[in-house]
Amino acid sequence: MKNSDRYKDIFSGKENLTRSEVESYEASSGEAKNIIEQKMENDSFEQDAMEGWEEMSYNTSSLDGMNSKLFPKKGFSWGTAFVALTIGVVSVLLIQNITSNKDAEKEIALAENVIENSSEEKEINIESADVVLPTVIAEMQEVASVDQIKAKDIIVDFVSMEEITINLPPLEPSKIPQDNNTPSIVSSRVLAKEIYLHDLKLIDYRLYRSKPVVQTKQLILTGTSADKENEHSQSFNSNWENVDIPYMDYLEKSVYYFNKGKNKKALARFETILSSYKDDVNANFYGGLCLYNLGEYSLATSYFKNCLNSSYNNFDEEALWIMAQAYERMKNSAEANRIFLQIAESKSFYSQQAKKKLK
Repeated sequence: MKNSDRYKDIFSGKENLTRSEVESYEASSGEAKNIIEQKMENDSFEQDAMEGWEEMSYNTSSLDGMNSKLFPKKGFSWGTAFVALTIGVVSVLLIQNITSNKDAEKEIALAENVIENSSEEKEINIESADVVLPTVIAEMQEVASVDQIKAKDIIVDFVSMEEITINLPPLEPSKIPQDNNTPSIVSSRVLAKEIYLHDLKLIDYRLYRSKPVVQTKQLILTGTSADKENEHSQSFNSNWENVDIPYMDYLEKSVYYFNKGKNKKALARFETILSSYKDDVNANFYGGLCLYNLGEYSLATSYFKNCLNSSYNNFDEEALWIMAQAYERMKNSAEANRIFLQIAESKSFYSQQAKKKLK
């Protein structure tokens, strides 16, 4: 959506999120929460806005004192001011996918402007993968929504798997599909300890790595509010720093993006994880799903094969099932049917679905 169109949409007659809804969202439940989520469901701007307010702990105090700054004349509207500042928050948190240094500078300038107009001293940390998407990722095009495998679909499968009380044996390594580009399969594979974030299954690598961190760059923006600075002081500072972010903290936000359907942003972050841990099953599996949703089916299969060839078999069933669908999307029916047949003959969760594929 063009910015001009987005702004027209914001100030049109449609019902936008209100300040009170943002403040109450985290503590809401039931029907009240559903009403707020319905406003966001089919509106990417509202989703981005709420994501921005979430980063600020749903604290809208930065709206206070903006009356005279934004709307000095009569006719001031808190609703309009809220939407205006929401635009700023969305910009601060870099909701737009940026692919050039020039555009990044514009977004950083907007962030500095929000800091400068805030009512208190602020610090904003922006991770590099959230600022500039790698060109190869930025140029990818998402497939139609109906053809995507979304987080909610995976969550349903995870829940269903948990309800199965029979302990099924893992897939035999010798049956895992291989080709000339696939490394040798690890002969001894185990089920790792799992954890759930945003209802999505993950391997808890804190138990298998010593102080796991993800190496990345982070833009640190700091500033003093305009009402506290004197006319000679500088309102903000910004600089890039090499940082080590705790693995689970970095993974949590990455999974959050995938859960929200932001495949490009999520993929960029999973790639960052893989640059630190190339055999990371979490990043390979969910990165593969992002690639699948972006129509990069061939590359997605390589990520799923990495899962199948890892030391842990936690995602074997899911990776094999989605890999077969990727081959199906690539019109490679021979390979797809070979994997579907293997799944159908197993006692795995997807065996019945695989049988339907073969009919």
